[in-house]
Formats: sequence, C-alpha cells, structure tokens
Amino acid sequence: MHLILPPLLHLLDTSSHVLRYRGLLILPIFLKKLTPQLLTQTGLGSVFEDAIAPTLMYLPTLTPLQESELLVSTAWDAIFALHDVWFALPTTTSNSMIIRTQPMSQTKLTDNVTTANVEKTRIKFLLKHLRDSLLHAWSYTYPSHPRILTILLGILAGLIPKLGTHTILHLKDVLPIVSSVLLDPFILSTLDGRCMFKEAINVLRQVVLSSWTRIRSDHGRRMEVLRILVGAWKSVKEWAEEEEEVERRREAIEIQKSLNVVGRALCKTVMYENDEDHVGDFERDLKRLKEVDESIADLFWLPGTKHVEKDTVVKR
Repeated sequence: MHLILPPLLHLLDTSSHVLRYRGLLILPIFLKKLTPQLLTQTGLGSVFEDAIAPTLMYLPTLTPLQESELLVSTAWDAIFALHDVWFALPTTTSNSMIIRTQPMSQTKLTDNVTTANVEKTRIKFLLKHLRDSLLHAWSYTYPSHPRILTILLGILAGLIPKLGTHTILHLKDVLPIVSSVLLDPFILSTLDGRCMFKEAINVLRQVVLSSWTRIRSDHGRRMEVLRILVGAWKSVKEWAEEEEEVERRREAIEIQKSLNVVGRALCKTVMYENDEDHVGDFERDLKRLKEVDESIADLFWLPGTKHVEKDTVVKR
C-alpha cells in the first residue's frame, strides 16, 4: 500500500484534468482492498475525502463543460465508493472474535454503540457533501448548464436512499430543486431539458420513499409534492398534445408512467396506516383536483379511471 498511496494521492491533486480523472477511476478499485478499520485508524478515510472534495466543484465556466461532466460524475462515484467502504457494518468474523473475549451481553452493547457511532458519522459525511458540494454546485450552475444539472440530479437521486429518513432535514432544499425543473413550462422543448425532467422525477420518487413519515403527517409538505406532481403531469400532457412526431408522444407516455409510479407511491405513503385524518384530507385534496381536471385522476390511477397503457399513443 505504501507504494501505491503516494502516486494515487498525487494524481488526485494534480492540476492536469486528465490525470486527475485517471486517479478518480483508480481510487474505487484501490478502496475495495481496504477495510473500514484501516480507513478510520490510519486517517486515510479523511485523507481520501479531502483529496476528492475539490473535484466535486470543478464546474463550468472555470472548467470546460466536457471535462466538468467527466470529473464531477467520477468524483461523486469516488465519494460513494469511499462511503460504502468506510462505513460498512462490522462483519460476522470480527464479531465472533469479540465474543471470545467478552460476555455476550457486553458484546451486544459494544456492537450497538459501535454501530450507532458509525451511523452517526456516516450521516454526517453524506449531509456535509450534500450541503457543501451538491447544493452549492446546483446553485452555481442553475439554469445555465443543463447537462451538469442532469448529472447533479442523478447524483441526488442516488444520495437520498443512502440518507434515508435524514433526507427530511433538507426537504426545504431538495423540493425547490425538483420544483424548479418539473414546473418549468419550457423544459420539455429540448433534449437536455427532457433528460433533466426525467432525473427530477427520479429524485421526487426517492424523496417520497425516504421522507414518507414527514409527507404523510405534514399537510404542507404533502401539498407541495402534490403541486409538483400535478404541474409536471399537466406539462407532459400539454407537450404530448402539441407534438406531431410519434416518437415524442411515446416518450411522453414513458414520462407519464414514471409520474404514475410517484403518484402511486404518494398514495401508498399517505394511506400506509388507517389514519382517518390523513387519509380523509388526502382524499379530499385528490377529489378537488379531479373536479378541476379529470385527467389528474390518471396520475394517481384512481378508481374509475383509464390507465396509461404501454402502446397507447397520446391523442391530440
């Protein structure tokens, strides 16, 4: 390891974008050979984190667009690879070694404390990079660089499941990002815009799945998600009606199916428990929406509605 580490760190810190990119590709392979204990006890985890972090902000216009796309996406891959190795749970083998030297009750207590500490550090690690890197990068590049924004949305969709319910802490930051994309009236007119739109739907889906406790109990958050979903649905419907190309209409159907998945997930989230207050409020909200526009029922696949079929072409 002492022969590989110095040149690898040099690659991660070089001014050459090509060499830095190569270093970021090598790092995940190297990390697979290490253990969480080694990364923690030697401080290598923090060293690698500090080496990767600057590349997360290699953004246009200071960095050429194509180089930025490669560097940012690869740097986030390296961050996720570091996360997966550094904060991996203890293996069965290590637990069995502890059992030989400690009473069973003390072993369980020690394991619980260790797991809690690792989890706390893991969440702190993810939240740090969400705040300092991803959200900062979004505010810096929006709306001028849609290709970079698409990459950031894909990263966000992968980051949210790792955060789980801790995503609730940043709903105030994440939902406006999703809203700015899905409620943009012109975003579906370009290919880059449609790519952003699809990634934003994935982010919204992960938000619903990870933050369901808050969305179910907080009427304000639930209405915000509803507003985004309905606005996106209507935008896709109007875009499909204006398009004459069959391929575009088929693409619209695929996007509608993705929105259907989020709509069903939201319904299941609110109706997860037989809480009459939450379910009643939600049903009333949906009923009001359906009275305004009956096509909204297709979004949630409500009883008595016609679903979007696989080979159906949206009619003008």
